[in-house]
Amino acid sequence: MSDRKFKGSLFALLKAGDTITGAALDAAYATALNLRLQPPYVTDTVALIGDIRTRITERAGKQGDLATLTVAEQGLLKAVLKLTSQARETAKRAFKGNTVQLHDEFCVGNSDKSVAGILGNARIISASLKKTENVAALAAKGWLDADTQKLDAAIAAAAAGLQPRQPGASDEAGQTAFLNSEANDLYDRLQDIQNAADLEWPADDPANVAVRAKFLLGVFPYSGGSGGATPPPAPPAPGK
Repeated sequence: MSDRKFKGSLFALLKAGDTITGAALDAAYATALNLRLQPPYVTDTVALIGDIRTRITERAGKQGDLATLTVAEQGLLKAVLKLTSQARETAKRAFKGNTVQLHDEFCVGNSDKSVAGILGNARIISASLKKTENVAALAAKGWLDADTQKLDAAIAAAAAGLQPRQPGASDEAGQTAFLNSEANDLYDRLQDIQNAADLEWPADDPANVAVRAKFLLGVFPYSGGSGGATPPPAPPAPGK
């Protein structure tokens, strides 16, 4: 199965895509950018974003939510939801104001209630709880290694108890692989657009601060997407 290059949530990737392509299509920048990235590169990227959103919606509809599960299955997922909620609340206190990290590493703001969404977010949160640079800050707010172990156990129990029972399970794996492939394509395309913008509006010219912020230069890829530390927020545009 194809793995995603962008290790954060697809929601974060799509949101960045909206921002970066929006800047690329802005009449103030499109002409210059199109000299570096020949049309229809940007519009094809916008279409890709739309296709990924459609596939996510279709897949979520097939996977169902808590209301479609048995009582026992609901119990397994509710245990995961309880622990991930506690982890999010602790992270909000430990990393107060760091919206990028909270969203990308702890899935704050992600309301996906599909089975795959719940378990996927839980795994992202678990990995973030274990990151060396996060452990001390979380511990200062009361989070213990034992709490992370409880979350891991809940994820394992839910994953085992909710194994696909329909013959179409292999089809779902294929859909996931294809979605990951599209996400990788989008991830590369967004960085291509950013590279063109970086060449056109270099960082060494103070007059380019505002336009660079519109292309999320220095902000995207987010922490978790590139494996690096959480970047500083984009500088505000003059007069904002």
